[in-house]
Amino acid sequence: MNPPTPSSCSDPKIRKRVWLVEAYWYFQRSVSRVIEEYRRVFPDDPAPSTSVVRSNLSKFHENGTVLNLNKGNSGRPTTSVNVDNVERVEEFFSENPRASLRRASQVLDIPKSSLHRIVKTKLKLYPYKIQVSIQPRPEPVLSNQIKPGLST
Repeated sequence: MNPPTPSSCSDPKIRKRVWLVEAYWYFQRSVSRVIEEYRRVFPDDPAPSTSVVRSNLSKFHENGTVLNLNKGNSGRPTTSVNVDNVERVEEFFSENPRASLRRASQVLDIPKSSLHRIVKTKLKLYPYKIQVSIQPRPEPVLSNQIKPGLST
């Protein structure tokens, strides 16, 4: 049986993680042998430490994958933009469609920036002020004009 070759995955990080797991089993669970072989197979990359090899193995055993399962979950969690607040904002603006964001922020006790984010991203509303336009007057009829249909 030949030693493992790097997979055809397009992402080089994933390809190397898969190789680490395959090599671990090929070299009969010898982490030091995996690191030696890694240096030979990937000569341009620094060899992973023992802890990196073991963490990739434990991730594979626990989750069945070497992918980063926490991707997209980093950063500060949102607090104001939640389902309850979205429903409250939707109900408020359905009852008061002409209310300003500042007034809604005071009534609902939600920060104005969070309210703006809810209105734009969750409710897909476009906050603008509806203005009443004046109806154009009909053109005045001057007495010296001849009206159509009348003959003199």
